[in-house]
Amino acid sequence: MKKLSRAIAYVLCFVISIASLSGCATSESEAGYQKNPALDVSKDVELRIASSKETWPEMDNVITKFEEVYPNCTVVCEYIEEYTNNIAVRLKQTEEKIDVFRTVNIQEDVEYKDNALNLISDEAKKYLDLSKANPGLVANFRYTGAENTQYAVPYGGEMRGMYVNTTLLGQYGLEVPTNRAELLHCCEVLYAEGYIPFQSSNGTFAQQLLYPYICNSVVNGGNYEEMHAAIENIEPGISEYFRDAYTFLYEIVEKGYFDYKRVEEELGYAFDGSDGKAKDFLNIIKVSDDVYEKQDDIGKIAFLVDTQAFGLNLAKAKSDYHSGIEYVFITSPVGEDGGCAYLSPSDGLAVNNQSDHTDWALEFLNFFFTPEIHKVFAKETGKIPNTADALFEYDIPNERICDVGQMTFSYGFYRTVTTLMLGGYEDMIGISKMNAEKYMKDNGDGTYSLMYTVDDYLARLEAEFQLIKQAR
Repeated sequence: MKKLSRAIAYVLCFVISIASLSGCATSESEAGYQKNPALDVSKDVELRIASSKETWPEMDNVITKFEEVYPNCTVVCEYIEEYTNNIAVRLKQTEEKIDVFRTVNIQEDVEYKDNALNLISDEAKKYLDLSKANPGLVANFRYTGAENTQYAVPYGGEMRGMYVNTTLLGQYGLEVPTNRAELLHCCEVLYAEGYIPFQSSNGTFAQQLLYPYICNSVVNGGNYEEMHAAIENIEPGISEYFRDAYTFLYEIVEKGYFDYKRVEEELGYAFDGSDGKAKDFLNIIKVSDDVYEKQDDIGKIAFLVDTQAFGLNLAKAKSDYHSGIEYVFITSPVGEDGGCAYLSPSDGLAVNNQSDHTDWALEFLNFFFTPEIHKVFAKETGKIPNTADALFEYDIPNERICDVGQMTFSYGFYRTVTTLMLGGYEDMIGISKMNAEKYMKDNGDGTYSLMYTVDDYLARLEAEFQLIKQAR
């Protein structure tokens, strides 16, 4: 898959050409939305949207705006308990049929695949225009079992990065780092002052910090097709593709810039749950049962690695406890030239092909993915919007952007490269866990060092790749 430039993405029309939309002449509503005149607005219509949440205020806001444009259409959000298990059953019911539903990417192994409408079929093209959506996100939900088939559209994207405590950095005259050298300089200064600069759960730290960089090193490395084919075929030596990333990880662990054991033992941070992690970042400490108090407006964590969506938890904790700590979310600047963006899709929306109001269900999706409407929804849910300009606000060069579709393989490559902990096919040591006592060696002079080297780790990684190849 060739990566599209962001400039082209503005005008790209995904699958649906301008010619195919020529039958969608529209009229402007009072709210400024272009109505589809093919819809019969003289009759009352009710649409039902399946929801996994008892309350879905972000979707309610979209519904309110949609009903303002189409007063004859009433949209109801229906909460379904144990959604994952019950949505397939609910879609088959004929009473008060579900019209639109939330879903993961629908592929062959999804139980309710046969209940989803092909959103790029001729029928759908009469109503649905995805030309202003993000091409990479949309393409990642294509059905791989047949050409010109897509059963759902992601309603947003996810991006990994880090939250930078600008208040803490400012105490030592440091700026938000923009590349690896600046990041390591910040770590050196802060570590000398007694801080452990990088923090997060040791189970997710490595993949959230490095996976965007790893993917971009393949996609934008200058020989994408060759590297992708080598990884797909698990050719000998592919672990070397990741040496630079893991050497960097090894360095920050070896120097103590990331040390989860020390964090647990000295600070008591276990990073269990998003709410608890947000409190830790803002130095809000539990003082008694269910009682938390803000300790100061500076904090102890400089760089917290997490997803962009985690910002909702931080914003809530900052508001609830009146924290004065200021922070920004950035792509982790682990590359020599800066941070990399790896955009992956969240869940999506689909249309029940047994709906009695397919035309209205498609029009609702069309309204939902209107950039002005969708950006508000995405912001309220902490997602990257599914729009052509989704990443513009982060000012990332196109050569440092890739998406999940460009790094998709026929085996669990993501798990193999990013798990970085005990597990897998054999005892594979994860670098981010190597400052645990059992992975340290006594130097005989009162100091300890890591038991394993980068070469040891890469040898284990290579062995795991080959075990996967043998298991095919």
